[in-house]
Order: sequence, then C-alpha cells, then structure tokens
Amino acid sequence: MYTTSFVLLLSALVGCASSHGSGGGSKEDFSVPVMMVGGNFTLGGKPSNLAQYDPELRLWVDQFEPHLFVLGASAGSVRALATNRSESGLYDNLYVAGSFDTTCPTCQHQLCSVGKWARKSLDTLGQGLCSSHSDPTLDIAALVLGSGGDIFVGGSFETRVWNGSYFTMANHVARFIGGDQKRWLPLSSEGSLGCTNCLKATVTSLAWDPELAVLFIGGTFDTFVSGHGKVTRLRTPGLAYWRQASGRLHDFPSGSLGDTTPVDDEPTHPQEQDQDRPAA
Repeated sequence: MYTTSFVLLLSALVGCASSHGSGGGSKEDFSVPVMMVGGNFTLGGKPSNLAQYDPELRLWVDQFEPHLFVLGASAGSVRALATNRSESGLYDNLYVAGSFDTTCPTCQHQLCSVGKWARKSLDTLGQGLCSSHSDPTLDIAALVLGSGGDIFVGGSFETRVWNGSYFTMANHVARFIGGDQKRWLPLSSEGSLGCTNCLKATVTSLAWDPELAVLFIGGTFDTFVSGHGKVTRLRTPGLAYWRQASGRLHDFPSGSLGDTTPVDDEPTHPQEQDQDRPAA
C-alpha cells in the first residue's frame, strides 16, 4: 500500500472481506471487527480511498469498499471516519468525509464529500450538504457523531442548505439532524466562524460531549461573523464550542492557551460575560 494521506479507524463491524474462502473471499463476515483506513492511496497499483486489513490473510483489501471521484477524476480523498451500530445491530454504519462528489467517473448522483457506507453502497446523508448553487466537492476535514443520530462536519467549506423555509449559509461547520428530519443545517443561525489573519477559516477537529451536549471546535479561525456582517475577535483563536441547548457558538472565556489562570465558574454564553463578545 502506497499512501499519500490517510485516516485510521481501529475497529469496525463493516464486514471482514476474506473470512470465507481464499483470495479475499466472496462473502463478508460481520462478526469480526476490522481495521479501516481512508485517504488517497494506491493498493495493488490501483487508486483507492477505503481499505480494510484482513486479519486472516494479513493483507490490505478494498474489494467491498467504494472508490471516490472528484469531477470524474479518480482523485477523491477521505479525511475522517466514524461508526455507529446499525438498526439491526449486526454491523456498523461507516461514515466517510473528505473531498469527493461521486463513486464512479460518470455518476450524476452527488455525495458532497460526506456519506454513509452501509455494507453495499455509499449513500448521501439527507439531501446532501451542497445545493445547486454550491461547490459539489466540499473540503471536509473533521467528522464526529453527536446524539440522537446527529452528525457534525467541519472544514473550509461554504455552502447553502435548505432550513425548511429558505436557503441559508453553512460555513465551516454543519450539523446533520438525524431522526425524522434528516437534513443539514448551519451550526448556528446567528453567524459563523471567520478568520482575519488567514486566507480562509478552517475547522480541523471536532469533539462531542454527550453528557453536556456540547460540541468542541478546533481549527484555524479567530473571529465570529454575525449574520449582519459584524466581526468580533475571539479571545482564544482556534477554539470555540457550541451548546445544543442554546444553539449558539461560544467563545472560550479564559483567553489564550498560554493563560494558566484557573476559571472558577462554568463557561456561559459570551454575551452574558462581556457585551463585546460574539453572540451566536
């Protein structure tokens, strides 16, 4: 395997490729957790984006996994992987994010750089993260599963989504609402993250706290841009968090990472601490 970039998922019940038969086998065994890698690499001299490690043959194989394309070229890439158990409980759903739009050179069905691999096909989440007025190949760098079927993705993208009444922008972070709705929305309806000291704001890491229902966000950004265009600098560039209860983005109150002064009280909404702080 020659790898230009990859992300590793240590254990997933997505189907062991060769537990039955030789030479990779023709059946899948979902009882054995396997190691998955995603990225933009070659396997057996051919381009590949997803592969699993066969524990019996001690080989990397990709015969069951999709190959990803960008505008018909075999240049798609995977940058984030996550799993949760399927409704049947027999196998894991594999969520894939990165930079890709289709699974074949001539396909017209656009995935918008994020999809769900459920044993046989890579399916779009909801109606997809991009509209007809958006770039079909979004650059997604981070993916994390929330609670209740929610999924969060982050990157350097700027796209339009339908909120049920009108199109609205989802910049750098987007939330897929699971359950009955199954649609993409901006993380906050009151604005988005921005950057004054870089070319473009980019979210590179996401972490979900299920007990607090808080999404922690890391990346390259230093401002909050309100829906009216007001720009407010963040006290801790590159770090922010979002509370599901309020639906708002929050600034970290403790200042820079070099500030070792302890914070006695739990962080609240920035507007409650400082009227000059961003409200999202």
